[in-house]
Formats: sequence, structure tokens, C-alpha cells
Amino acid sequence: ASQRMGELIDDLLMLSRISMDEIVCEKIDLSALANVITDVAQDRNPDRKINFTIQHDMTANGDVRLIRIMLENLVDNAIKFTQGNATTEIEIG
Repeated sequence: ASQRMGELIDDLLMLSRISMDEIVCEKIDLSALANVITDVAQDRNPDRKINFTIQHDMTANGDVRLIRIMLENLVDNAIKFTQGNATTEIEIG
């Protein structure tokens, strides 16, 4: 719990620094970003059986730093709120 609290504080500090920077809009490969984020999430939860399904060829225009934070939070919340399941299915599309 203390490790997770430290991560949340770090995330808030990072978000406050990003909020002060100019937003840079660019084309983002959401599928590739989601793959990276879900790989990290799986590594953080080695005791969980999580099946990720990620739609191919998703793109968007936006600030990659902010989109990354949003996707990380969505995936982390999906994992957290399904912790009672024997197998978790998470679809990003």
C-alpha cells in the first residue's frame, strides 16, 4: 500500500509538471501505447491472470504524455476493480 501511495504521489507530481508545460498535439499510435502500458501492468501484477485485447491501428491526435497518463489510469482501475475475478478480461478499443 505504501508503494502504491508513493506511485500516486509521483503521478500527481508528474501531472502538475505536465500541466505547466505547453500541450503538444501530435498523431499517437494508441494501439502501440496501449501495448506498452498493458505489458507494464501485467508485470506489476504477476499473480493475476489478465487477458488484454487491444484493437489494432488505433490512432488519435493529442498530447502523448497526457494520453499515456489517462490510459495508465484506466488500465490500473480496470485491474483494481476486477481483483476478485479468477480471470480478468480487459479490452481496449
